[in-house]
Amino acid sequence: MFGLARAAQTASWWGGDAPAKATTTVSITTADPDFFMVAPRYYADLSAMDTSGFPNLGFVPATFNGQQFDQTGMGTNERMSVQAVTLRMGSSYMTNVPANAYTPGIIDYYIFEQTGGASWPRNLTLGNASEFAGDTNWTFGSNNVNAYISDSQMDQIRNTWVTAILATSDTSTDFANWSGGTDDTGLGWATRVQLVNTATNTVIAQSDGWLNASFALGIDLTQQYTVGYNSSNYFVNSFQYSNDWGLYNRKDVNFASAWYAIGSMFDPGDAVLRSQVMGSAMSAAVNGVQPLVWYMGTAGGVSAGSLESPIPLGSRAGSISWGATTGIEFVNTN
Repeated sequence: MFGLARAAQTASWWGGDAPAKATTTVSITTADPDFFMVAPRYYADLSAMDTSGFPNLGFVPATFNGQQFDQTGMGTNERMSVQAVTLRMGSSYMTNVPANAYTPGIIDYYIFEQTGGASWPRNLTLGNASEFAGDTNWTFGSNNVNAYISDSQMDQIRNTWVTAILATSDTSTDFANWSGGTDDTGLGWATRVQLVNTATNTVIAQSDGWLNASFALGIDLTQQYTVGYNSSNYFVNSFQYSNDWGLYNRKDVNFASAWYAIGSMFDPGDAVLRSQVMGSAMSAAVNGVQPLVWYMGTAGGVSAGSLESPIPLGSRAGSISWGATTGIEFVNTN
């Protein structure tokens, strides 16, 4: 489900770093299976990645020819979305962050470029750290709506699989037991963020609120989107940090899967529904909501610097490749 990094140039909030190149050697190794419910059980291990330049991993078109997405049944309400990422943060992930400072972690982001407009980014932050007076708070969420955990809670979930889920709607009534109050932003963008234990499907932290991100509105989902940069209406997405992944050991992380729907949504407060976008038990549709893209790692060979076709289960755009920076491994847990 992940896209290449030219969005760093086009996103208004990004910062203008140079674009990435997907130049990689991918190897397959084995490990003990534990937390996943459905085989195949592959994940991306970033621990040995080359952090020079602009390292990234993401969805790219296999031949950069602008394949069209199948948007049938996807929905057209831009305020409705569900984004889920299953990851495992290692013992050193984001350690030794500066005192009395805010330090960004990794961002899972989405860019919609369309005729007549610039980039509309959607993002989910994964482990931002705020260290003040010797205590660290960790955030998972987007813009002003975040789930928070303490430093001791972070220590408890290191080296375990967790799923971060961000769901949005144009009304808070779509969320059971809403605790986010009334809309004080005027944007009508109700949001629920959860951090969930993937193995047990129990909520570690949750927050409800109203997104205050007017810059991210303006997406026309009635247009036909393609992958990459070969049309006026394109979509890219990626796990990114715009500087040095090695700094604060950001690369000590594994990614197992991700699921992204826009145009319609469901409430992740329903444990049965959210279980279908976690780990390797992902579904191509959840309660009638169809994703634009979703990813579960599978086996694949190496071709032209990319792992070819590890994502056809989730792509709705034909042949898609996984682009990654040198050193990233796809690990088979079977």
